[in-house]
Amino acid sequence: MANLDCKLFQRAAAIAWAWLVLVMAFPGLARPANKNDKAALLHYQQGSTFYDKGNLEGAITEYQEALRGDPDEPYWLQALGDALNKRADAPAALEEYGRASQLSPRDSGLRSKYEELEKKLNGAAGSAPANADATPETLARVGGGVTAPVAQFHPEPPYSEKARIAKYQGTTVLWITVAFGPV
Repeated sequence: MANLDCKLFQRAAAIAWAWLVLVMAFPGLARPANKNDKAALLHYQQGSTFYDKGNLEGAITEYQEALRGDPDEPYWLQALGDALNKRADAPAALEEYGRASQLSPRDSGLRSKYEELEKKLNGAAGSAPANADATPETLARVGGGVTAPVAQFHPEPPYSEKARIAKYQGTTVLWITVAFGPV
């Protein structure tokens, strides 16, 4: 009898361990999905489809519906801002970017979208980098004492779990200046 109890205990422990591993890997499994969350996610996904096809009005409507179901999702606010900005409604886009950056204050990408559009609306044109007129002949090449640059800081994007589930992604364009000389 003790041997049977031990085997049952081992099986129960294995099941509990497997459940724990699944919950750690997929936090959404820890709680049942809210019906509103699913509907909001579907609206967001439909909005992204419309946006990709160039249907800005459909995208805006779907993003707004998604936000009715989940008004505190910063990346959905950003998506709505992107659609509004592309439709040439910069003041409304600025408002959405502002709300998004307040909800996710550590996301510098959201903040920079807000600041960039704010500068554009206020007429403050950004200045070009000092060496914007550099030609291929004046640029250094790796080799002969010149080493390739190494990133000193590269944080993971602070996407929410819903944004990860929705496979939200974006593109970042960087302008970097590489200093020449002793480090």
